[in-house]
Amino acid sequence: MNLPPIAKKEHLTCHWFYRNTNKDAIALVTRHDNLSSGQSKKWFHQYQLDSNGNWVEGAATPSPLFGIDTLPKSHCDQKIYIFEGEKCTQAAHHLDLPAITSMRGANQSHLADWAILAQHRHLKDFVLIPDNDVAGRQYIETAYKELQKACPHANIWICKLPSNHKGADLVDWIQSNSNSMPKWNGFEPIDNPYSQYLKQALESHVEENRVIAEKFFSDLHEPCFESDPEPIQELLSAVLPCPIDTLPAEVNSWIASLTDQMQIEPDYIAAALVVQIGSLIGRKRALKLRKGTNWIEFPNMWGMLIGRPSTLKSVAMQETIKPLNGLASEATAEYKKTLKQFQKELGAWEIQKKVAAEKYKDICKESNTTTAATYSISDPPDKPKHRRYKSDDPTVEKLGILLYENPQGLLLYRDELAGWLYNLQKKGKENDRQFYLESWNAKQSFDVDRISRDSLHIDALCLSILGGIQPGPLSQYIHSV
Repeated sequence: MNLPPIAKKEHLTCHWFYRNTNKDAIALVTRHDNLSSGQSKKWFHQYQLDSNGNWVEGAATPSPLFGIDTLPKSHCDQKIYIFEGEKCTQAAHHLDLPAITSMRGANQSHLADWAILAQHRHLKDFVLIPDNDVAGRQYIETAYKELQKACPHANIWICKLPSNHKGADLVDWIQSNSNSMPKWNGFEPIDNPYSQYLKQALESHVEENRVIAEKFFSDLHEPCFESDPEPIQELLSAVLPCPIDTLPAEVNSWIASLTDQMQIEPDYIAAALVVQIGSLIGRKRALKLRKGTNWIEFPNMWGMLIGRPSTLKSVAMQETIKPLNGLASEATAEYKKTLKQFQKELGAWEIQKKVAAEKYKDICKESNTTTAATYSISDPPDKPKHRRYKSDDPTVEKLGILLYENPQGLLLYRDELAGWLYNLQKKGKENDRQFYLESWNAKQSFDVDRISRDSLHIDALCLSILGGIQPGPLSQYIHSV
C-alpha cells in the first residue's frame, strides 16, 4: 500500500500500516533516521484515518495494536508473541509468527487498545519478549496486566532473549545469529531458508526458557539484600508501667475485663478513661495545691495514645467513650424536647406581644397622646442550651461558641491526631494554635470580636483533648517544629 500524501518523506527509513482484523489500513507509523550528524537520531510520526476516510496526522486514543491482523481467527495451539515496537514485531511477521505491539513505545503502552484482545479469547498462549532494559521490563508488565483483563483464562509467559547487550531486542538477536540472512538491516523481509531456521530457533529457545509471567514479576519485584537481615534495635525508651492500681477498685476491675476480653494494653484504656473523666468534671471542681495560696488546677487533661498500627488504639478509645456518648445522646434528646417546648412558649409570647402592641395603638389613638399609655410585655422565654460533652472536628470559631454555652468544658475527640496537628501548622492557622494553647489549663478567659456577629466573652477556656497517633508521624511532627 502506498504512503498517503500527508506522510512526511524526509529521512524516511520505514513505515508500518496498522490494520484491523479485516486487514483494512486504519493507522500509519513512519520512522525517520538522520545520520548526517554522525550520530544516529530517529523519530516517528503517527497518522490515522478520520471519520471521512481521510488521513490526518496524530494517533488515536486508545491507539490500535500493530499486527492484530496476524492473529489466528480460530482456536489453535500457536503462541502469540508481544514485542516492544513495530520493528521487532514486523521481524516476527517475517518469521511467519503472529505478533502484536502497541504504538508510541513503552511510555505510552497504557494508551493502547488492549481491550480488543477480548475478541481473541480463543487464543490461549501469549509470550511476552522484553527488550533488555528497564523500559522493556516496564512495557511487558503493562502488557501483562492488560492481557490479564482482556484474556483472563490465557496462559501468559515471559521469555528473555540470550543477550547481555543493553537494549537488545529480537532484531539484535536475529542479526547476531550466525545463520541469519547476511547483512540484514532489520527492516527487509527474511526469505527461506533463513526465516524457517530462525523461526525454529526462536520457538525452541522460548520452549526451553519461558517463565510463567506471575512468577517472573514476583521474582522481579522481590527485594534483594546484600546480607541477612539484622534485628531492629529499639531506640525508644522503655515505657513505665501504667499505675492502674491507683484507680478505684471498680474502675480497675472494668479495665482488667476489657484487657482480657479484647487483648488491649491497659495503658490505652486507663489513659483514655482518665482524660474523659477529667473532661466531665471540667471546671465544676478544682484542686487547691498549696494551702494558703490561690494555686488551683482543674482536672481537664490532654491525652495522646501512641502506638504502631494494629495496636488497637482506636478500639480502646471507642470502648471507653461509650459512656460519654450515652450522656451526649441523653442530652441531645433532652435538648430536642425542651426546644419544642421553647418554640411553643415563644410562639405564645409573640402573640401576646402583638396583642399588647395593638392595644397600645388603640389607647394612643383614643387619648391622642403617648404619655397616658403604658406598654408592657413579659420577657421572651430563654432559648434552651444544648449540653455538649464532646466535639470531633470543630472550627475554633464554633468551638468558642460551644465553650461559651458549656462553661464546664468539652472534650475534643480525634481518632487520628496526626491530621489535626499538621492542620495547625498550615499558614493562617496561627490563631488556632493560640486558642488551643490557652484552653489547656481552663483558667484563661477569651474574647471573640467579629464585625459579622456579636462579641463573645468566654469566662474560661476549658478543653480536654484525646486521640491516637503512630510513632512515625509523631516523630516527624516533633522534628518539623
